[in-house]
Amino acid sequence: MRWFKNRKIGTKLMIGFIIVTILTGMIGYIGIISMRKINTSYTEMYERNTVPLGIMGEISSDFLRIRVNMLYMFVNTSKVTEYESNVDILRGAIDQKLTLFEKEIDTKQEQEYQKLKAGLTQYTAICNKVIEALKTGKQEEAMTILQTGKVAGEQVDQAIKTLFEFNIQEADTKAKENLIETNTVTLMMVLIIAVAMIVALFLGSWLARMISKPVKQVAEAAERLAIGDIDIAIQASSQDEIGDLVRSFTKMVDNIREGATTVAEIAAGNLEIHVEEKSNKDVLGKNLNYMIRNIHAVVADINMLATSALEGRLQARADVSAHVGEYRK
Repeated sequence: MRWFKNRKIGTKLMIGFIIVTILTGMIGYIGIISMRKINTSYTEMYERNTVPLGIMGEISSDFLRIRVNMLYMFVNTSKVTEYESNVDILRGAIDQKLTLFEKEIDTKQEQEYQKLKAGLTQYTAICNKVIEALKTGKQEEAMTILQTGKVAGEQVDQAIKTLFEFNIQEADTKAKENLIETNTVTLMMVLIIAVAMIVALFLGSWLARMISKPVKQVAEAAERLAIGDIDIAIQASSQDEIGDLVRSFTKMVDNIREGATTVAEIAAGNLEIHVEEKSNKDVLGKNLNYMIRNIHAVVADINMLATSALEGRLQARADVSAHVGEYRK
């Protein structure tokens, strides 16, 4: 495998994507064979029937909430108006859902659907009478009227249940019919896999160029930096790992350039400069500041000795213990 290890990054990526493409094709082929056995059309057909099932579920929930609000009116008669408003909102929601459901039903469901609408209409009329009685303080009369709505409520519940069962059975029947379409789906999958392989090859080539180009730029910049050239400027064009590498390299170049500038200032006699240390591990910054302090100390002692000589104090001496290395001499 040494020959592969020594390849360029772009070549490695291309080989990797070719292998992945071949594997994808094999997996796709195996998936097609498996798909023909389990017949995924069952799932698709059930999903198509979940819309009316979901609508019926929401209608059932809203209808239950209407009944609960009607009961709350008897518990707290002072809030009849508030509960009436809740009931009106729920009625409007049911009407909207019925409109949606009408788009999904066929003639086989029409009879049960009409029973559902009739039951809702009858129950709505009873609720209106109950609310009117409660508003006039006739609580016992309102309870009697509400009890007459039991039949209408059961009719609604039964219609919803029947429509639920019908949609489930219809989904199962349609799923069986879809078995005939398996060959068509198989051909479609073959075409999709072929397109996916082409896309994968194109993607591999594109990624290879996208990665190898900035890496090459960093390598060339590193070569220039190695021979002392700090006039380097490269820009990261992405937010991925390669972009992070370029940004990190740029920070390193900036740090070296700052150090070189500091050294140039010191060489020019500027000892007032201070290097900002990037971290506790910034060896270059620490040592530059250390060098500046040492030179400051030497210059201070030289100035002291010169001043002492001019004043005739020839016995004056510098404190050599304050210096290190060659500066002590």
